[in-house]
Amino acid sequence: MYSVKQSPFHANKKHFLLSVLLVLSCGYFKGIEALDINIELCIDSDLTKPAVSPEWIWKQVELPRNPLTPSLPPARVPVWGYQCRDVNQLQRKAILHIPGDNPNNAKDRPLVMNLHALGANAFLQQQVVSKLDLTADRPENNFVVLYPEGYAKFGSKRLEPFLNIPNIYAFNAGGCCSYEPIDEIGFFRKLIEYVENEYQTKQEQVYVTGMSNGGFMTNRVACEMSDIIAAAAPVAGVLMEKYDSPRDPPRDHPLGWGVDPFVCNPENPVPLLHIHSTKDEIVPFLGSENGEENQELQGLATLITGDASVSPSDLGFPSANTSTDKWRNFNNLDIKEVGEKISRKDSTCTLYSKPKSGSEDDFAKVELCVHQSTEFFGHCWPGKVDKDDLSVLPDEVQNLVNLLPEQLLPILNIGLCGNDDVNNQYIWDFFKGYTRDREDPVLLRDEL
Repeated sequence: MYSVKQSPFHANKKHFLLSVLLVLSCGYFKGIEALDINIELCIDSDLTKPAVSPEWIWKQVELPRNPLTPSLPPARVPVWGYQCRDVNQLQRKAILHIPGDNPNNAKDRPLVMNLHALGANAFLQQQVVSKLDLTADRPENNFVVLYPEGYAKFGSKRLEPFLNIPNIYAFNAGGCCSYEPIDEIGFFRKLIEYVENEYQTKQEQVYVTGMSNGGFMTNRVACEMSDIIAAAAPVAGVLMEKYDSPRDPPRDHPLGWGVDPFVCNPENPVPLLHIHSTKDEIVPFLGSENGEENQELQGLATLITGDASVSPSDLGFPSANTSTDKWRNFNNLDIKEVGEKISRKDSTCTLYSKPKSGSEDDFAKVELCVHQSTEFFGHCWPGKVDKDDLSVLPDEVQNLVNLLPEQLLPILNIGLCGNDDVNNQYIWDFFKGYTRDREDPVLLRDEL
């Protein structure tokens, strides 16, 4: 089941400033001709069964028993809508972005899976945070973007009953950031299978990226889906297979995370680009064990746990270097290699590409890009909106942007770090050089 939403935008010039503010604050960044397809699937716990579309169902749901009247039977209310019929199925959602005005345009195009942060959703990752559609819609790029949505609410067992905010989710990335052992890998496999069957995207070019919780999840996807993922690019998120308490004696994670630990043992090397800001105060570049002086992280930890004794180190986030060092080992690289330093305007990237002895035919590159966000908040998506990005927007929107007062131009970069060079185009340029043969996944072709 899906619905199609086309993106032409028409503005009333009489109210151009209000229109611009609404357009930009909502992250309405789409190409002149582009489709968003809202996908809903019922994923069975038995992954040998195919994913199916929800059905229009009317049923009665039993409400929790009223503690004030325990002798009375619980109330039942009617509920209707598109739902999964089988109790063993989870209803999962995603947004599929296709450049052009026809679903057939997805045929033989590369597919990039883009995963949202903790407490966000597919729409926010698409329109407000990453704005990857702008890069996908450029004629010279022309790739399809898939935005899956998490399932567990918010990711904090303590806060969920009080917040009860709809449409904010988490992914189960192992040690982060869900207190429910949801099978995300099974969902992603079924979702990609569905997209490939329905829209014939290119099987050899499936990539994954994501930020924060989505970055943690990107690492897990690379670990457990190396048979189909050609390359990965985690942003502000590290590999965290399980939760290791820094306390003696050990404690459970203060947010209840880490209920589904896993061991990263990819069947095949996966090219990996890790992007991180040195100003990140949520997932610190040096890891949460070095975040004791981080007042922002300390305040966040106290807020969401309700325990002032919880310190940043209790969150258990490894450092970016620890994470990439693991990937250098997984990808059969020489761990002693210093790496090639590539200095850019406000970023430094280190490329590791030397295979260890005996692995010359079975290795993959790892690149770590470190930048200093120009924004006050370092936990952000790399890059900024530029004129090349705006060129794919409808003429009406471009005209409105040109009329935007200079002091309001920063609204273009909501959710972005504001740095140069290492951005969406950089991620895509990294991805597009790699293809993986589904018949023989060991055959990873590096065409760079």
